[in-house]
Amino acid sequence: MLNLTKTLCNKYDSSRGSFLAWFNTCLRHQYTDEIRAAERHRSHKQSVWQSDDVEFDPLDRVASGIDATLLLKTWESFVQWMKDDPDNFLKTCHIENNPKANCQLIAYLRLVIGKEWQEIARETGSSRGAVTSHWSRKCESLMRQWLEENQRLFGEDNYER
Repeated sequence: MLNLTKTLCNKYDSSRGSFLAWFNTCLRHQYTDEIRAAERHRSHKQSVWQSDDVEFDPLDRVASGIDATLLLKTWESFVQWMKDDPDNFLKTCHIENNPKANCQLIAYLRLVIGKEWQEIARETGSSRGAVTSHWSRKCESLMRQWLEENQRLFGEDNYER
């Protein structure tokens, strides 16, 4: 834990944005690196275990964990949906009398950029209470709806629309 703290403190640059946004970016890059390393390792193991006509991959016999590539692709699709808002659900769902405080902006600032609620409230011109209330009453359900409608991105074979 001490090494982790040292690393975080030494590498974080507050002039480049909030800690959460920086950390999410680092985490995404680390996932990508780990995926590439696992693929290299698997490909090396596969070539070692191949014989004439028979291929044996010990990783095929182990229950697989979560596919980080799939998670990253899902996250990227989710962010793209937030940015594009093709049906204008997010942009039109806003705090009463404040169209700037809409679910599209709030979700992007909170989930992608990693801003704190107070910062979001200042940026949208609403109170912190109004922003968090709107988020929990309206925006979260829109996010869940997208996730339910896009279960196929999670590798689900049996999903209903």
